[in-house]
Amino acid sequence: MKDRKKFEINFGKNAENPLGLRKLTSEDWQEVLNLGHLLILSEKKNDQFDSYLLSESSLFVYPTKAIIKTCGISSPLLCTPALKEISKNLNMPIESISFSRRSFICPEGQCYPHRSIDEEEKFLRKHFPNGETKQLGDERSDHWFLYSARVSEDAGVDDVPSFEMTMTGVMKEEALKLFWKSEENFEATLSERSGLAGLTPGADIDEYAFTPCGFSYNGLKDNGFVTVHITPELPLCYISFETNITGLDYQHLVRELLAIFEPAHFTVLILNNGGTTPQEISNYKITHKNNTTLNGMPVYFERRKLARKAF
Repeated sequence: MKDRKKFEINFGKNAENPLGLRKLTSEDWQEVLNLGHLLILSEKKNDQFDSYLLSESSLFVYPTKAIIKTCGISSPLLCTPALKEISKNLNMPIESISFSRRSFICPEGQCYPHRSIDEEEKFLRKHFPNGETKQLGDERSDHWFLYSARVSEDAGVDDVPSFEMTMTGVMKEEALKLFWKSEENFEATLSERSGLAGLTPGADIDEYAFTPCGFSYNGLKDNGFVTVHITPELPLCYISFETNITGLDYQHLVRELLAIFEPAHFTVLILNNGGTTPQEISNYKITHKNNTTLNGMPVYFERRKLARKAF
């Protein structure tokens, strides 16, 4: 579950269909996801949106927005033709899209159009032209590529804040052991035992442990989600934590995630200025920082590494 990618599509409203995209069934969404080599494992819903836990990450469906967040060798951009067909069938024009990806961890395992950032950008410009791009961080280390395009002149600016933290490199072995399949029976879930569930109290969690290792969960709280994906294999461990739940203290999230996993290095991506990161973190130093905008949306990025070792 490495090589993280995220594809977000915003649709216009159809007054005759207040459910919007939520009118589609899990079978309908599976047909879309088949194009990107993804399988629905389970689903949860609340009054605001639908959450699908996938074979390689997550799908979140709001009335006018779909978010496909994937890892591994999945190809979310290949879902584009099906998403355009949905737009046509539901009479809900695509208004804007955004795509982001973390720097490659296993580029040799990727499929078209995700074999390089240049290939991804070419694909995006073909289907959603006139987009704006940003590359954050140093391409010689952990960095991010972002693409944002307004398809309709009526498209607004998404003002929902979000926080994402990815952790890589050597981590606390005791924490990683939890995410290997075990014959032991525990009353508490993995999200509870690891301390992750406590970071977003009140979220309704749907989790899945893979064989022989790996772990994913989605959480729903009001109109916000939290999604976590863990690959615990040393030395290429990878952990992704993302949430758009409002009212969270981002400084607290950073400190708690570092206390749980103690990663060699990590990145933070904050959209729409929903919070800040701690100025000082013991044993970590900032190697790169960007504070910019993308299509009118505030974007903050930072990368830090352990100061006591060279990585």
